[in-house]
Parts: sequence; structure tokens; C-alpha cells
Amino acid sequence: MKLSRRSFLSNSCKSCGAMMLAGTIASTLESCNTLAVYKTSLNNNEILVPVAEMLDIQRKIIRASNLEYDILLVKKTEALYTAMVLKCTHEDWLLSAGEKSINCTAHGSVFDFDGKVLVGPAINPLTILQTHINQTNIHIKINN
Repeated sequence: MKLSRRSFLSNSCKSCGAMMLAGTIASTLESCNTLAVYKTSLNNNEILVPVAEMLDIQRKIIRASNLEYDILLVKKTEALYTAMVLKCTHEDWLLSAGEKSINCTAHGSVFDFDGKVLVGPAINPLTILQTHINQTNIHIKINN
């Protein structure tokens, strides 16, 4: 069967579009949160995360039902944790934490696990929350 020029171009464009969409979906999925999520709530401007939640892992998403943005909790040592708000400092977009970085799917900003900007357009680091630990819980202070 012989294709007309118009049919050939139309089919080619559809194929290219499908491949581009598949690539976009794949890259979006790569930057989706791949970390475990601990669900909790905010009480008296503080979130408590049991130390046992972080025994065998370095990073966990903390999702409080009464907060707009998730928090990434990063274990630096057994006694030192960093918590940062997963909100892009460029235009307040939700961030996703992967295995290698924290990513903004809206405009492409990338942050490291200390909250520092690796790739713009964001220029400011992520908001770091005060943490302290006792024998049973990691306390994350929420700034209001």
C-alpha cells in the first residue's frame, strides 16, 4: 500500500509525539517520590517521628495531614537529622524527593539533601526546620 505524503507526515508526527510523551512520562516518574512515607499530624507546631522509623534508612517523606507541603527527613548521623520543607523556593511548587536529589517538576530546579540549589531557576535553598532527638522520637519544629 502506497502512502501519500500527507499520510506519511501525519503518521510520523503522531509517532514522534507518542515517543516524546513516553519520554516525558518516564522522566516525570523518575523524579516522583520514591522514598517511604510516614503519615502523621502536626500537634502544637511539632511533628514527632519515632526513631524506629529511621533505623535502616537515610531519608523519609513525612506527611502531616494538616500541612500543605511534605517534609523530607534526612538522617545525617544516629543523633543528627535535617528536616526540610518540600516546597520549591522558585515558585512554591511541590517537590519530589528521589534517591539522588530533590526535584521540581514544574521548572526543573534540583536541590541536594542539605536543601542547597544544584540547578535553577531556584536561587534560594529549601527551608530547613529545627529538629532534635530524644530516646524515642525525632521532633520537628514547624515554623508558623
